[in-house]
Amino acid sequence: MIAKDLGIVTKRVNFRETSIVVNVFTKNYGRISGILKGFYRGRKEFTSSLDIFTLNEILFYPRKSSLWLISSADLIRNFPYLYNDYYKACIAAKFIKIIEKVIPYGERNKEIFSLFYLSLLSLEKFSPYIVFCVFFIKFLNFSGFKPNLNSCLSCGSSIGKICFFAASQGGLICQRCRKKYTDVEIISPQTVAFIKYIQKEKFFSSLRVNPDKKIKEEMFSLLNTFFLYHLDFSLDDLRE
Repeated sequence: MIAKDLGIVTKRVNFRETSIVVNVFTKNYGRISGILKGFYRGRKEFTSSLDIFTLNEILFYPRKSSLWLISSADLIRNFPYLYNDYYKACIAAKFIKIIEKVIPYGERNKEIFSLFYLSLLSLEKFSPYIVFCVFFIKFLNFSGFKPNLNSCLSCGSSIGKICFFAASQGGLICQRCRKKYTDVEIISPQTVAFIKYIQKEKFFSSLRVNPDKKIKEEMFSLLNTFFLYHLDFSLDDLRE
């Protein structure tokens, strides 16, 4: 059975003299790996360069094997600014790495697909750092790792004026319970409010936030600590 879907290329390698193998994160089939036979022969079925980060409409044959046959690929959109700005390209590459680490092959996640596409799109005109933070905060929402920022995860009590975050517990800890844990870090209520706003608001509304330097630093530290503990994934090389 032949299928059609939208997909963003996340990896591309040459295969023999005339073909290529690509990894594609698709809207309805999740992550797939496919071969395009005769790609370098200039076949009319391939109107896309299949460069990394490009959005394409592809025709393919789903199989039980890990490598699927892609029979057609048409370019829908590319993002040229990612090839001209090293920092933006590094952020986009980080998106791909966390998707490939967390999302199994063949597992559909339309929310993360949309988040990925909108984030690549937004890197053109919005602050790369804000796009970066919004992507990773919402990625946790859509992948089942959302940190709890509403009450103490140890005793269930409300959080006071001083906030304590414990990555090992997956969220906030009250002042009374903080001595139980060795990985607690203090964050301001303003930073907690910013993260909660991004968690609940729509994507483009989230991009309009304008945190000060302290909130940026605390937000990044919290995200980096959380990703390291739960996903063994560091964000530190993209610190602003």
